[in-house]
This record gives sequence, structure tokens and C-alpha cells, in this order.
Amino acid sequence: MLVYIILMSICIIFHYLYKYKILNAKTQNILFWGLCVLFTLVSALRYGVGTDYFDTYANILHLVELGRPFHFEFLFLKLNELVVFFGGNIQMLMAICAILTVPMFFLFVKRNVTSKYWFFSIFLFIGFTIYYATMNVVRQYVAIAILLLAYDFFKNKKYIGFILLALLAALFHTSAIISLLILPVYFIVKNGKITKLFVFFYFISLICIFVDAREIFKLLDFLIPSRYINYLNSEFFINKNYLAALKLIVPNLLLIIMFIYRGKLRKQNTQFDILFSAWYIYVLISNAFYGINVFIRLGWYFDYYILLIAPMIVEFCEKQRWKIKVISRQYFFSSLLVMAFFGYCFVWNAYSIFYKGGHGVVPYNTVWSCKEMIGD
Repeated sequence: MLVYIILMSICIIFHYLYKYKILNAKTQNILFWGLCVLFTLVSALRYGVGTDYFDTYANILHLVELGRPFHFEFLFLKLNELVVFFGGNIQMLMAICAILTVPMFFLFVKRNVTSKYWFFSIFLFIGFTIYYATMNVVRQYVAIAILLLAYDFFKNKKYIGFILLALLAALFHTSAIISLLILPVYFIVKNGKITKLFVFFYFISLICIFVDAREIFKLLDFLIPSRYINYLNSEFFINKNYLAALKLIVPNLLLIIMFIYRGKLRKQNTQFDILFSAWYIYVLISNAFYGINVFIRLGWYFDYYILLIAPMIVEFCEKQRWKIKVISRQYFFSSLLVMAFFGYCFVWNAYSIFYKGGHGVVPYNTVWSCKEMIGD
């Protein structure tokens, strides 16, 4: 637990050091990539950290070692075969996946976020629990890492390249196909037709909060591929976390802010239409299926856009000259918003990760500490 608090604290410290010009651009760049190395090492050197570490990934690797044929995504199987070929183990597999995943998030931030918000964005990477998910749902996040690279094609209007990389990501996790949903939504948003469609489907998603989606899927189980039908009887489907409704508040508020100020935000940020489309899909999935882990995972193909959206909104507030009674400071609301994000993330981490044991990343053990415990 302490290691995660340290990582979050470092992000906050670096953010304010740069904000108050204690760090120059060159030093900031060095610290940014140094932080990337630190995040990657924490993930790569873990042992038994993550709910799926042994239950899923160690078992898959063992089956590959035994040469037993079974159905799984092509590229992930090939990665396991490569590890076995070089005489590796589960520790090597997790280290490779960490190296393939974590630096891609840092690169994603560096390329798409204003430099003064780099550390704020990386704080959100761990604060919104995305970092923990990379250590648990490893296969899905290797796929997402490919989608982070695909974003460059999307924002440069190279849609074929984006589609091809999304299909490549699906060879690590089939569900990555859902990332293509952003394309039709984006073209609707881009053409300025979001008002009526936005309001209609958004309110439908709000209604779905009060409807148990599990019952609907049980009625439609004949449409679900046999490979996934077992999920309907698993804890990921049966057990619903009703307190997850509290986590819906911030995403919904951000979406409403983006909708209200969409004209000004579009002028400020050329990527706004993409960000709005992605966040719209994420909020709809979160509202409709809140607390049902098996479906919430689909939203993870869009939730990482918070790393770009939150800095964009903070920067927007920073550029406004608010004048309310005695408050006329230009940076008052932007600073307040940043602190609100910090507070929200610490509270959510304390509850969902440190107290409830989300993603199985607490306690944190390294390869060496584990060897000491077992006397190896």
C-alpha cells in the first residue's frame, strides 16, 4: 500500500514544483521519464500482485509449458510461447507485459497533454485506479496499450490505421473490438448532431442505473457466444457492487461540463470531439452496467481518456477570468478543481483499493520479498 501512496505523492510534488517554476522544462522531462521507469519497475517486479496473477496467467503459462492445446487470443498465446521458449516463468511474463503497457500510458500523456499537466495526468493514471488494473487485467491492458498508439492515427484522421491497430489489439483481447464504437460516435459529434442524440441516450443510461441489467442478459443468454456464457454464472456477473454508483458522480459531472462548454472547449482543444465521444461511451457503459464487473470492463477501453480530459478542463478553467463577488483570481477555480481531483482519487483509492482490496494489488510484494518469505 505504501508504494502506491509514494507514487501518488511524487506525482503531486512534481506537479507543484513545475507549476511554481521550480523545475525547468529539461528537468521536468527527465523526471517524467524517471517516473515512468519507477512505475514500470513497480509493476514489473511484483509477485503475486493482481487477482489474475496466479488464477489466470500462471495457469495459462503452465498449459503452454505442457503443450496442451486450448483456445485463447493468438498474440497472447504467442507471447506465452516466447516466454516458455526462453525458459522464463510467470515473473518474466508479467515483467514483459508491464514493459509493454506502462510506458505507453506515459507516452500517451506526453504526446497529448500540455506539459505543465503531465504529472497531474500521471497522478490520475494511478488515482483513477487505471494503473492497478494494468497489474491485474494484464491481457486486456496490453490490448489497450496498442490502442494508445492507435490514438495518433485517430487524431490525424488516419482511420484505416486506427482500425488495423484495434484489430491487432483484439488478438490480445477480443473485447478490444468495442473500441471501434468510437468511430460512429465521433462522426456524429464532429458533424454537430450531438444535442438530441446525446440527451436521449444519456437519459436512457440514467434510467438503466435503476434497472438490473443482469436480468436482461439472462433472458438473452442464447445470443451470447458459448465461450463467454460462463461469465453469467461467475462472481463478476452475480455479485453487484452497489456502492459503485458513487463512482458514477465524477464521470457524469465531467460529461455534463464537456457538453455545456463544448463550443469553447472545441476551440481550445482540437481533439475535443474525440475526447467527448470516448467519454460519452464510457459514461453510458458505466451508467447502464454499474457494479457489474464483467461489463464494466468494456468501459476500460474508454476510461483512460480521463488522462486527457481532466487536464483539458482544468486548463479551460485556468484561462477563464471568473469574477464572483470578491473572487476575481484567474486561477482560483482551476486550482480548486485540481485539488478536488487529488482528494477524490485519494478517497477512492483508500476505499476501493486499500480497504476493499480492488484488483488484488494489496499487499504489494516484490520477487525478492516473496523469496524471503518462502525461504527460497
